[in-house]
Amino acid sequence: MEFKLIKGATKMSSDEWIDVNDRLPEGFVDVLIHPKPEVSDECRHVGEYSPNNGGQFLVWIGEFGMMRKINVTHWMPLPKPPELK
Repeated sequence: MEFKLIKGATKMSSDEWIDVNDRLPEGFVDVLIHPKPEVSDECRHVGEYSPNNGGQFLVWIGEFGMMRKINVTHWMPLPKPPELK
């Protein structure tokens, strides 16, 4: 399967899931991801899309900062962080 990476930000609400078949996020930017239900303990994660090695989504696991490839069906941009006063 071949994916087309679309660069540039589009304003969208924070609750719109984007199908990975429709569009991929820019590389190396944290996004909220929804994995394929291949393993029962997988749930939504913050991860990043890595366009290297054919394109893959990665999540940090464990306290030692290991990265794991994860199969994803949908993603969405993270909301902006709150303003600190």
